[in-house]
Amino acid sequence: QAYLTLLLSLFISLLAKYQSLTTFESVFDYGVPFFVALIVSEAFFMIKNTTHQHIHRLETINKVSRQIMLTLDTEQIISLQPDLVFVASYLRGEFIRLLQAAGLVLFQFQEYDSIAEVEQNIRLIGQVVGEEAKAEALVATMETRLQALTEQLRPIGTRPRVLYWGSQGYTAGRMTSMDDLITYAGGENLAATYGLIGSANLSAEQVLAMNPQVIVSGSFDQDGQRGLPPVLMHPALQDTDAVQHGRVYTIPSRYL
Repeated sequence: QAYLTLLLSLFISLLAKYQSLTTFESVFDYGVPFFVALIVSEAFFMIKNTTHQHIHRLETINKVSRQIMLTLDTEQIISLQPDLVFVASYLRGEFIRLLQAAGLVLFQFQEYDSIAEVEQNIRLIGQVVGEEAKAEALVATMETRLQALTEQLRPIGTRPRVLYWGSQGYTAGRMTSMDDLITYAGGENLAATYGLIGSANLSAEQVLAMNPQVIVSGSFDQDGQRGLPPVLMHPALQDTDAVQHGRVYTIPSRYL
């Protein structure tokens, strides 16, 4: 339709200008803008169609990959023949349905955005497995340690600016258990200070602008280490206080 409109406009214009277009050069000069527009339109529609095909191909690959990983994960869990499976609320519905279809009994956690909610989940687990007393004892131990930590850190004046920067560049602002962990550990959660709520993605440039004094990341490795995982390393981070003073830590994710 765009091509037809351009050609029709050229034809009508040529009829209107017919008397003045007496040489080949004048006709050529007059028609060039229309032909350029035609070529640009052709290129645009070719790029548009190619992009749509590429996006569709990527979506198909992603869908198939997710299905393969989903099948592998559920088969591994089912092979263990558990009496009870605890799952988080963020797990995909298809994952839950596959486990239920296999006849497994599931208990799904709904809230874990603070240490208080983690303690409540411990109590819920105790109720489900019939170990309420042990659950309460564990919560009491947690509270004792948190109180001791608070007293130990009380003399500290200014809190260091701490940023959690995890897998694929995600951080944790207010209303997260990470915010509680940083606060209890005596730090200022920069993500919360900058007004972020829940999980959010940060670029290396944004991290540089925040200029944290301490950077913490998570890893599925069993042991902690200094420095960030290679996937998160970026030249811009070299100018942060955290990197310049060697206060960058990767902690096993099970502790976070």
